[in-house]
Amino acid sequence: MKSVLVCGLKGGTGKSLISAMLATHLSQERGNVLLIDADIDSPNLVDILKVDVEDLRITPDYVEIAHLDGMDFFSMGLFAKDKAISMSSESYVQMLLDIISLSRLKIDRKKATIIIDAPAGASSVFKACIRAFADSLVGAVVVITPQAYRDLKRLIKILKHYELPIIGVVENMAYFVCECGEQYNFSDGRISNICREEDVNYLGQIPFSKEIYDIATSGIPYIPDVVEPVLTQIVDEIDRSKPVGRSILAKLTKAVSDKLKRNISKIVIKSIIRANKEINLKNLTAKGFGGNVIELIITDKGEFVTQAYLKLTDNKLIALKEAKPDLTITVDLNALIDIAKGKTDLEDAFYLGDIEVFGKGGTVRALSFFEQIWKVMKDEVVRTVGEEVEEYETA
Repeated sequence: MKSVLVCGLKGGTGKSLISAMLATHLSQERGNVLLIDADIDSPNLVDILKVDVEDLRITPDYVEIAHLDGMDFFSMGLFAKDKAISMSSESYVQMLLDIISLSRLKIDRKKATIIIDAPAGASSVFKACIRAFADSLVGAVVVITPQAYRDLKRLIKILKHYELPIIGVVENMAYFVCECGEQYNFSDGRISNICREEDVNYLGQIPFSKEIYDIATSGIPYIPDVVEPVLTQIVDEIDRSKPVGRSILAKLTKAVSDKLKRNISKIVIKSIIRANKEINLKNLTAKGFGGNVIELIITDKGEFVTQAYLKLTDNKLIALKEAKPDLTITVDLNALIDIAKGKTDLEDAFYLGDIEVFGKGGTVRALSFFEQIWKVMKDEVVRTVGEEVEEYETA
């Protein structure tokens, strides 16, 4: 089984339409396709494929999802119908997995190709989809429009952060051909240039056309000739690729995490001692940290590991047993490891949700504080990680 994530940072790029055409292309060519509309906020594949909500039947013993020619299909739009949806990412993705496992599928699960129309953006649902399908994911197809070149840079960075291979980039609505025969280009070449700079496969352009609009409103009866070359490239890449699975890096990260869980409290204390010797704490006081209590919470995949209460007073950093915090910083342990090893940086970790700050008006100040403490803390983390990796490799 292989699965592919079709994604984009914003809505309106044509991501769902590309997902539908890719799944249709595969089903017509070889069958054995499962198309999942994983967009919890806008599950519009039901409308694109003209699937009736009655095509989903749930009994005490099994689930019957929609069956199309050579393709099985599930969407939250079938399950919730017109109800409002607001679920946690973990609950939603778990529901997807449960429905797939309980469903009567016409496809061969072991040999199937799963096309996942991901929610727009890089939300917690997006990340949960990556985790849930990690064992079968071969990569991501990025759907972008010409003017969204900055979004492309961000999404490439996000996918590389999660070590998900990028099958390629589709530049959708890149040009328009008038009935008179004249072509109007909306693309200025920036999308293809970014792909070249980032060493990512540029799959080509798809036009803004009446023909594509017609198939998008009539259930995808056929694939336009202008789209076929792009889809063929994607299928070729899928055939050549192997599932990412649980990589060696993931195993190392888990082993390292176990080591750090036992030592992280000691590392924090050592860092406080070093901070008092090596950091100009007067600068932090000048930024408004004097007298503030900073609660530092370290988690591992959402589970509590340890916490510390830090206070800057008289230009000295001290650890308190417990106190009411002015600001709280929550940091993911694996993000600490990645930052320490130079795989990412503090700012990216914050934007990706691995570092969270709570406290009125405190985000920028808290990050500035943590950045200073981290300068000495990361040395201890690197040392501990290095020892653990050595132990892991020689075990």
